[in-house]
Amino acid sequence: MTISTTTIHRQLRAILALTHVEIQTAEIRQAQARTDAIRDELAGNAEKGRAMYLKALATARRTPTW
Repeated sequence: MTISTTTIHRQLRAILALTHVEIQTAEIRQAQARTDAIRDELAGNAEKGRAMYLKALATARRTPTW
């Protein structure tokens, strides 16, 4: 089965958008957290989201005709 680069680009853009929302949500919830443990967990979630975003962005840039 062959997948076109257009399909891959669309999927990567969707991943980037969703990951960006995930980061924003973690940051907002971090500000609302009542305990340090929850704040730390949400800070970790935001950091993982940033790492995932950067990986997806790097993949998108390596994909031809992006």
